[in-house]
Amino acid sequence: MTTDDPECKLDVDCPATGNECTQNLCVAGICQLKPRMAGTFCVGFENQCDGLGNCVDCVNSGGCGECCVCFNQMCIPA
Repeated sequence: MTTDDPECKLDVDCPATGNECTQNLCVAGICQLKPRMAGTFCVGFENQCDGLGNCVDCVNSGGCGECCVCFNQMCIPA
């Protein structure tokens, strides 16, 4: 690879992060680690990404199911 070759051409050229709440994206030929959008499900639809790269209990009540509401990133009984 020469110095003029890009690190990546597509997102799939970038290595996986091992974190459900982050993604490696190809931006202008360089792999960049970006957080997934807040509310994206993680841990098999049990939790939600907080938009900063962390998997938390919830960021909105949609992440809690019918029993609970989301308060301070935790599901509590309604």
